[in-house]
Amino acid sequence: MRADAQGATVTFDTGTFRGILEVEPGLVTGYKLVTQTSTKGEPISATTLTVAGRELSIEGSHLRFGDRVIGPFSGEVKVDVKKDGIFVDGKKQSDF
Repeated sequence: MRADAQGATVTFDTGTFRGILEVEPGLVTGYKLVTQTSTKGEPISATTLTVAGRELSIEGSHLRFGDRVIGPFSGEVKVDVKKDGIFVDGKKQSDF
């Protein structure tokens, strides 16, 4: 992940969907990467960004923004987080 005054870029692969998530400058106020161990003993990583005061996470086949679940998705996707909402492959999925 890259996060700075220019915005943030996250490359991800959940095993169900993968791609790039880009956040416009000024929207990211924090992030964390958590690695856990699955029941099969394999490492599982989750990235959570704080965007416009709410958590945005990439989970399985979905995006979670605050209490809203966006998806499901599969294959290759491009996620853009802009001041006017969250877009997946150019289609608006959520307002802030």
